[in-house]
Amino acid sequence: MATDFPSIRLGQSGRFQMVRVTNRNSFPLIDRFDGVPYEFKPNEPLSIAMEVATHVFGWPAEPELMRLHIAKRFGWNTPDDIKRGDDGKMRWETWVDNLHIEPVHMELVERDPSAPIPADPSADDGPMAETQSEVPIPLAEGTEVGGTRGGVRSKAPRRVDV
Repeated sequence: MATDFPSIRLGQSGRFQMVRVTNRNSFPLIDRFDGVPYEFKPNEPLSIAMEVATHVFGWPAEPELMRLHIAKRFGWNTPDDIKRGDDGKMRWETWVDNLHIEPVHMELVERDPSAPIPADPSADDGPMAETQSEVPIPLAEGTEVGGTRGGVRSKAPRRVDV
């Protein structure tokens, strides 16, 4: 039974394409696609599906069309955004130029389902307790473990407000 996933375009050899976006601005970009939020943090590359890149960044298109799409999408059309700076560029043009968008080609590799999945050798969780009784229970001073439903009974007298 073959299943077609429209958000992942698989080729004959198990290859598919995503888009990597790197936001080189000093502020994050936040947008949504199909109800899923995406946050493009400064200087952290994020790989997204082609449909997301098309929706948010107008990718792939001519560079000038993509620039205008991005500026419109993020609302970079305020009077301060369209003023020309000392370098002759508008502020939104600088922000768009700080976005690096590139295609990323992935390849799926078949593996034997009966073979064990290799563990991460760099993950060292340290020794684990053999039983629950070895884990200390934090108790406040003046408490005893006893027959209450919560398991802890306080010896302190109850406070009565009059």
